[in-house]
Amino acid sequence: MLLTGASILALAQDAVRPKAVPSRRLVTRGELYHPLSEIYLDIEASAGNPGDMVAMRICSKEPLAVSLFTSVVSPLGTGQSFVEGINGRLSFAPEHVLILRSPDCPVTHAPYVPVEFWGVPKGAALPSSVESLKLCQVKVEEVSSKETVKSLSDYRESLKALALKLNANRELVGVIRGEYNIRPSGSLKRVLKESQRFLEQTGVPRQRFFVRLKSSARYDPEYPEAEPKFPDIIAVQIAQECHD
Repeated sequence: MLLTGASILALAQDAVRPKAVPSRRLVTRGELYHPLSEIYLDIEASAGNPGDMVAMRICSKEPLAVSLFTSVVSPLGTGQSFVEGINGRLSFAPEHVLILRSPDCPVTHAPYVPVEFWGVPKGAALPSSVESLKLCQVKVEEVSSKETVKSLSDYRESLKALALKLNANRELVGVIRGEYNIRPSGSLKRVLKESQRFLEQTGVPRQRFFVRLKSSARYDPEYPEAEPKFPDIIAVQIAQECHD
């Protein structure tokens, strides 16, 4: 096959075009204790210049609105650390911290939802994905957590508050996340089922809320922590553009 001058030029340009560089992936509990410092070093090496970006790709078939909160490490919390600065030397503007989702990258340690970290030099193509957003597009409200809910009545009041928020703002999505250590307890499953029934009865459209179990990535059998008695209740809004 003969190549034209334009084809040769295009191939040459593609050869020198910068490429996104993957760092280590988080998949299991044990990997959560030390790798972020290693990831920061990788990102610093591959995306340490002005205009470069960092991308976190969640390997999940679930929409970003829910997989943001079920992945093995929080893309939102980790993304904020990229904004605040890593190793005291490198920081990214919120619009340069990207969160992607792909159903095609392998999940090797189910039920953990893995997150990949990529350094993206200026001009490089992003890793493949079916959804993408910038960190600054996500606005989260923690309606309740284990720190704020001490009883079933507290939890039910928080669930009512979520239903009111969802019915008042069609841009919001609710996430009910029950976190467990080794296996979900019967009481946690019952609370999650009750939560789903309640939200359905209040008229919240089914596509506007997610009720999910999540295996805790923080659990360490040598230093066990008490399992949360009640799910976390989260309201999330993903804007079309970055918010202030």
